[in-house]
Amino acid sequence: MNAIRAGDFPKAMKYQREMAFHASGLYLNNFKKNLPASKGGAASLRTMARIAAYDAGVPAHIIHKITFMAFQEIELASSESQVHSITENMIQALCNVVVQSKKLANELQVSESYMIKQFRGETGQTPAACLRDIRLKHAASMLLTTTDSIQQISAAVGITDTNYFTKLFRKKYGLTPREYRRQPRM
Repeated sequence: MNAIRAGDFPKAMKYQREMAFHASGLYLNNFKKNLPASKGGAASLRTMARIAAYDAGVPAHIIHKITFMAFQEIELASSESQVHSITENMIQALCNVVVQSKKLANELQVSESYMIKQFRGETGQTPAACLRDIRLKHAASMLLTTTDSIQQISAAVGITDTNYFTKLFRKKYGLTPREYRRQPRM
């Protein structure tokens, strides 16, 4: 948890792997090593990671987006290696958010919460919402100027879950990405 609070992905992964190793030894000794056990361990880790990211000052809605997406992917996972990979991606995403937030606050020489409050006061939205809008505008442009698939565009703008991307896009533009691409242009 301390590694995530600090945004230290390599250290967080070191501890995660140690925990997984010790847990797998317990499961092997009890002849219970299996996918459901891996998913259960991932749920515990997800809870600890949420707490650590919140302690680091990451806004709750960002933590929820990252961890809920991991939860959904883990539910669909069909192997222990997939569970570990999804967990690693979740930890990396949380560490990246912590580091980005700290860097920006340090550059401005203010606290993270003050920075977010000031940003919202000036723009009417949080830095995360502003970034989301920039990503969606870029995606809209790509939909009209490229033949890339929706999945490729979603990944290119930094939203790895295509279903979530479609949901955000529809909320902003009133159309799915496919509908937006097919609409007549003047």
